[in-house]
Amino acid sequence: MISLFGGKTRRLNKGEKMQFSDLRIKRKVVILLSVLIVFVMLVLSGILLPIVNNALQNLVESRTQNIVEVAYTLLEYHYNQFKKGELDEQTAQKRAIDAIRELRYEKNAYYWINDYNQVVLMHPFSTELIGKDMSDYKDPNGVRIFVEMVKIAKEKNEGFLYYEWKKPGETKPSPKISYVKGFKEWNMIVGSGVYIDDIDIIKNKVLYTIISLILILILMVAAVMFIFQKVIVKPINDMVSVILPVSNGDFSHEIPEKYLKCRDECGDLANAVQRMRKSIIMMSEDANVLAQAARNGELKTRVDSEKHNGAYREIV
Repeated sequence: MISLFGGKTRRLNKGEKMQFSDLRIKRKVVILLSVLIVFVMLVLSGILLPIVNNALQNLVESRTQNIVEVAYTLLEYHYNQFKKGELDEQTAQKRAIDAIRELRYEKNAYYWINDYNQVVLMHPFSTELIGKDMSDYKDPNGVRIFVEMVKIAKEKNEGFLYYEWKKPGETKPSPKISYVKGFKEWNMIVGSGVYIDDIDIIKNKVLYTIISLILILILMVAAVMFIFQKVIVKPINDMVSVILPVSNGDFSHEIPEKYLKCRDECGDLANAVQRMRKSIIMMSEDANVLAQAARNGELKTRVDSEKHNGAYREIV
């Protein structure tokens, strides 16, 4: 049995399939709002999140590149001092390396310098590597880090490299993205990078924000459903509880006064149902008067038809 508002309505005929229009209003709204929630979830997780992740990745790469440019500028500055004769080459190189060694950003983020022969010239934390040939050094994934840095410097002069490296004070390598740039005048390659798990922390914050938005949306939908049930579905059900008995000749039920005072569509419906109920009651009373008169042989008895409208007046 299908019920639009909670009362009795028609049964499905054999072989007839239930249509969306056959569902109760509350279920229709639940379905529509559920579709809306799923749509928003797909948009947020399937479209917005990848866009945010890509934008964040591009931001980190751009920022890392700009940070390396700072150190590269120091190399250029001291090289120019050497070219102008203000410093000898060895002093200019030492001052440039010392200045870059002291540079920091984001607490422990640092720079390093190696040459085109994979020899580390400066590293502020892994000082044991200084002067060592790192051409055979591989990360846990088999990436020959310093060989790849030299390859980037020789082929493109600058670029990004993904690999694993230990954070300062830690023993286990972590995924890292670095930007390196070659300074051919001194056979140096300067680089810096950020750890990907730091980026993942930001991504997770974005993900948690999206999840929070979805939960808030679900709560809002639940609140809308509660309000909808109270201000729409319940009044309609109450009016149906009056209409159905009237269809069976029971006029003892009345529309609650609070609905008759409403100025919205539910109020219009309540007043329309109330007028219909009163019209049927008056027509029934007049029909009873005429029927009783006929039984008594008083065929000249008449009722006031002017108090009825439309088809009701014709019937009387």
